[in-house]
Formats: sequence, structure tokens, C-alpha cells
Amino acid sequence: MFNKFVNNYLTNLIKKIIDEQKPKQTDAICEKFLLPEPDRAELLAHSIQRTPKDFVTAFTPPKTAMDSADAVMDSAVNQNCAKFQDKFAISGTVSDIIYTHFATQGFIGFQACAILSQNWLINKACSLPPKEAIATEYNLSYELNNEDEKIDEDFLAKLKKISDATDKFNIKNKCQEFAEKKRQFGQVLAFPVIEGVDYSKPFNIDMVTEGSYKGMSIVDPMWIRPELDGNAVSDPASLNFYEPTYFGMPNGERVHRSWVIFGINGKVPDVLKPTYFFGGYPIPQLIFERVYAAEKVANEAPMLAMSKRLLYMDGNLNTYALDQRKAENDAKAFSYFRDNWGVVVKRPDQNIGQIDTSLTDFDDMMMSQFQLVAAAAGMTAVKLLETQPKGFNSTGEYEEDQNRRLLMTIQKEDFVPLLQLHYRLLAKSKFDKKLHIIVTFDEIDTPDEKERAEINESKSRTLIGYQNAGAIDSQEVRDYLRKDPTSGFDYLDEDVPEVEEETNLFGSDLEEEGNGTTPQNPFSFDEWNESDHPRKKNGQFGTGSGSNVAKSSRSDKIRKRTRKEVQLPKDEYAQVMHELNSNLPKELKNKKVFRRSIGNHTYKVQNNGFNNYKIIGKYEINEMLD
Repeated sequence: MFNKFVNNYLTNLIKKIIDEQKPKQTDAICEKFLLPEPDRAELLAHSIQRTPKDFVTAFTPPKTAMDSADAVMDSAVNQNCAKFQDKFAISGTVSDIIYTHFATQGFIGFQACAILSQNWLINKACSLPPKEAIATEYNLSYELNNEDEKIDEDFLAKLKKISDATDKFNIKNKCQEFAEKKRQFGQVLAFPVIEGVDYSKPFNIDMVTEGSYKGMSIVDPMWIRPELDGNAVSDPASLNFYEPTYFGMPNGERVHRSWVIFGINGKVPDVLKPTYFFGGYPIPQLIFERVYAAEKVANEAPMLAMSKRLLYMDGNLNTYALDQRKAENDAKAFSYFRDNWGVVVKRPDQNIGQIDTSLTDFDDMMMSQFQLVAAAAGMTAVKLLETQPKGFNSTGEYEEDQNRRLLMTIQKEDFVPLLQLHYRLLAKSKFDKKLHIIVTFDEIDTPDEKERAEINESKSRTLIGYQNAGAIDSQEVRDYLRKDPTSGFDYLDEDVPEVEEETNLFGSDLEEEGNGTTPQNPFSFDEWNESDHPRKKNGQFGTGSGSNVAKSSRSDKIRKRTRKEVQLPKDEYAQVMHELNSNLPKELKNKKVFRRSIGNHTYKVQNNGFNNYKIIGKYEINEMLD
């Protein structure tokens, strides 16, 4: 009886203790999923590493005669800054588990970006698109002051030749470096090196003197310090609000934003701009986790290939426990003979088998990881991995279209601003000309000869249809062909040359009725003369002498048309021929007729091959633009 009482008492006591401990255990488990307040603050500091209080703003209030007004203004500014800093606080309830995942994806720093860029895949994601984008040729033009002026193609060709020279400005290489650094660090600075210029003042082309421009320097972001003036941080309506006004250099020099090209990769919200040093998102930061996961999966492939076979055989566990060393030696011997084409002896009742791990879908799983890398980098997996597109009815057109869009974006946002600034400075420094240079890139996918012929054929049918409908006339068709550089007829003159009237080769008697054939009278009533129409042995008419056949058509006249040659003085002719033989651009060598400015004149030249040029026009040219 006593024992029963004791057992009941102990049982109830234990249940009571368990009931009391349950809530505490539950709370302890839940507390593991919550972050203490110091850790939450640390995560917030990791995401937003800098606030306005970390930056010194040069705010100068207007000078007044009353010192009290200055004190009131300073007080108002301090109050506004204090209220502005409160905007950085996070309000509302955020799940700590979810917030922890995203809070750790903040800015990793320029040094980390440089270290991560050593990886082959990250480096390729940063360097491949700019390399392909700069491979496309570009053309130059400039704004004309009046309609009577014409663009000097020789002057632009000279500018481009100087800029592309690797021993001088090497501007293509600078463009590629600019776009690569922008993707690697999220920001980059293109700094024009000009002697005798005060960079702290806004841009003024008149400051550029003869021979002062030396080229473009691409500056990594760790060497610059963004500085904002009072208007950039206090006036949200400003066009340059919260954007650097000056860039500080290590030597203490301040450079105004109008002198440089500041490239950023993506638009960062204002609240995070100080964290990113007013730059953009680095590609290594966006993809390094995906790259790690993809390479981890790829490294598993050879390990799985070598360990996918599991061999098993019947055994006695009791015997293994009695003599473990002997059992392990037997297993090693069995593995040795199996791997060396040996023979294994087994008992009649012993089963030996092998289990293979299937690798059927492993390739798809591995490729999906690399596709995530490409998506995070803004590229297609076909271009990043240089593989053929897979899938049902996959033609690769979508991938090519996406890659074309990426390259066009790089050309428009990175290359064009840098090239236009470079050529503007070069024209002023070397030729003392104030020109607003316009840069346009050629098509990324240039059609081959067959595709170009098909396109021109389609255009010709369209033009014929419009002409037959009366919408356009032959002169407008000619102007269209002349202005289209891909038509093959861009060498045509603006005015249609007059066709010289030809004499009638058969005399005036042919126009009389019954005396031969003419276009107006195609029938002849002359007496038949068999000797004038020789026959072959089989009785058929031969080719005949053709003396009585008259063919007169516009096409014949055009073929017989000859261009009148302009006679030049001996010295001038020698100078022109020397210039054409020595300095004729490559794009003009394949044209049948072209114009070339030499000295104070522009010559119209018929191209019959090297050292066989015919001068068919000579015009005076205007002076070059100021």
C-alpha cells in the first residue's frame, strides 16, 4: 500500500515538472530563430554602411548683414539633417530569418570584387560583352552650322585613324577597359588627361589648347573620392541630386563632374548610394554565390563518375566481428583483383552484386546552375558557356537577340559618351576646331553577301511596286539607291547625266518606208536577196553579218556613254595622282566613282584600278569648320 502511494506521488510530481518545463523548452527553441538586438543592428549596419552623417557637405548659407540670420539658418539645417537621418531606420515587422538572408547581400567592397574577378567565370562575365561590343565598327559625323556646309569625310577619317592607333590614343582599348571595370566594380571613371586645365571648374572647351589633350585614363574607383555640394544633397528637385559634384584624386586635386565620364552599373536607390560610394552594382557581387554553387556541383561530376558503383556480397557479421582485420584484408584483396581484371573465387551460396548510381539528369542539374549564373550576370548561358542551345525547337534566335540587346546597351551607355568626349577634345587640341562629334555604331549582325543580295532584291521589288503605283518616280528611286550605302549604287551622282545623242548608223534613208527597218517601221518591203542571208548546211539561217540590224535602246546608250575627263595642269595632276596612289582609304578603293579632297579642291574620280584614275570633276571646297 505504501509503495503504491509513493509511486503515484512520484508519477504526479514528474508530470508536474514536465508540464512546467514544456513552455520554457518551447521558448528556448523559438529564441534560437530570433536575433538579439545587437545582432539586428549589426545586420542593418552591414546593409547600410554609411549615412549622411558620414559625409561632410560643404554648405555655405547666403551672407547677410545679420549674424542672427546665419544662426537661424544653421539651426534649421541641423534639424533637417537630423530628420533626414531618421529616414534610414527600418520600421515594421520583418522576419529575422528572411531579413538575414537579404541583409548579407550588401556591398562587398572594391577589394573583394577584385579578388572575385580572378575566377574564370566571373572574369568572363565581366570582360566578354565589352570585348564583343567594341569589335563592331563605328562611324563619325558632326553637327553642321548651316545647310550649305558638307561633312568633311577626310577630316573624320584622319581623326579616327589617329584615335585607333595603338601607339597613340588607342581609344578602342580604352572603351573596352571602361566597360569591363564598370562591370567589375559597379563604377569607373574615364579621366581625360589635358595639360594646363583647371579641372575644379565646369567644362569649357576653350581651355583646351593646341596639343594639350593626351588621351583617356581609366581610373579604378578605389582611387577616387566622390564629393557632393550643398545643392546635390539638399535639393531633391535638382537634376544632379545625390550625384557626385566633384571627384577627389589622391594628389588632392578636385575634378568637376563635367570633365569626366562616370559610368555606373545599374541604378542604386538613394538610401544605398553612400554604401556603394554613389556607384552601381558590381557583377561579382551579384553572381559569386551562384558561381560557387555551380562550380561545387561541377566538381561533384568526376567524383560521382569514379564512385557511382557500389559492390556488395554476402557475408557473416559474426565472423567479421570475431576477426575484423582478416575481413578487411579479404575485402581489399577482393577489390584489388576486381580492379585489375583478376579472378575472384566465391562460395557457391554467396551472392555478389553491384549497385550503380544513375547520372542521367546530372548534366541538366549542373547546367541549370550555370544558367542561374548567366541570368544573374545579365547574359545568356549560350554566350557565357559557349554552348549550343538545347530544347525542343531551339533555334538560338532568342539567345542571339538577347545578346544583341546587351551589346547595343554597352555601346550606347558606355562607348558613345566616351568616344564623343574624346573626339571633341581631339578635334580642338589637334586641329583647333569646335565640333560636336556624333558616334554611331554599325549593325552588330552584318549580313553576308548572299543575305545582302536577298535584301536588295526585296528592296528593288518594293521600289518597283511604288513606282508602278505612281507613288514615286525614277529620280526618287535613284536618290534612294544613291543614299543607301548597302545598295551597291551609292557612287551615283546626284544629278542624272545627260545622254549624248548618237548618230544614226544606217543613214537617213532607213527612216523611209520600204527601205529597211526602224523602231517606228519594223517592216521592210525591200527585195529579198538570198546572198545577204547565208544559210547553214541544214538549211537554217546563220548569224549573218548583221549589217541591216539596228538596235537602239536606252541601255545601249548608257553602256556606250563615256565620262569626259577634266584636264589638269601637269603639276596638279602629278600631285593628285600621288595622293590617290599613296593615301586612298580602303573604303574608297572598291568604289567605281568617289570624291576626294586634295589641297583646296574636291576631285570627282572614276576608279579604274590602281594608278589608273580618271578625273571627271573638280570643285572648290569651303574652309573647314571653326
